[in-house]
Amino acid sequence: MWLPSNNVQLSFSGNWEYRHNAIVIGYEYRDGVIYNQYVNSGNLNQVEGGVNLTLKMLSGKLGLMPGVSLLHMHHTGMYPFNINNIYGSLMGGYILNSKWSLNMYIMSPPGKTYRKSQGGYAKFHSAFVKVGASYSSGDFSASVAVMPLYKRDHQSGYMDGRHVNMTEDRWSATGGRRIDLSLKYTFNFGKKVGRSFMYVDDVTVTTVR
Repeated sequence: MWLPSNNVQLSFSGNWEYRHNAIVIGYEYRDGVIYNQYVNSGNLNQVEGGVNLTLKMLSGKLGLMPGVSLLHMHHTGMYPFNINNIYGSLMGGYILNSKWSLNMYIMSPPGKTYRKSQGGYAKFHSAFVKVGASYSSGDFSASVAVMPLYKRDHQSGYMDGRHVNMTEDRWSATGGRRIDLSLKYTFNFGKKVGRSFMYVDDVTVTTVR
């Protein structure tokens, strides 16, 4: 696709996955006891596509990348379902100077997805927001990232089988509110080296010679 300048870029992505006789957990009732085991049941057909727009502004110091993704999942067998999801994301970075940069990432809730090798599906209720800053000077670099939205990440699980019907809710601290801090220092041994730095949005690429 033709675009007027390098400051505007458009990209497309897609993938397809097909599983014949997909593995799921099957439940069997015998003598008053429910047993579970892995069985082959049904086929999984998954298609996903996305489009991303990259914008560079303010002489390349500000970069924005909005995107939207579509997901279609169809499964037959003992846990049949048909899912269509649409969700969006936004990445951004701003270079303050040769040492400091700011960045952020936002993603809407991805919705329902099939629980592979288990059966049933999970639903993700929480959006994701991360904002951060990076510093780099010589051999030293540091970054801080803040996930400010939720104390807990919320997920739901559903399964409707012949002998078992389950509904569950999970609140996890893994994707919840937190602060991540990273410090890095490079020690040089053996020979004198020269360094050059190239700044691309909020990413620093270092070459050593």
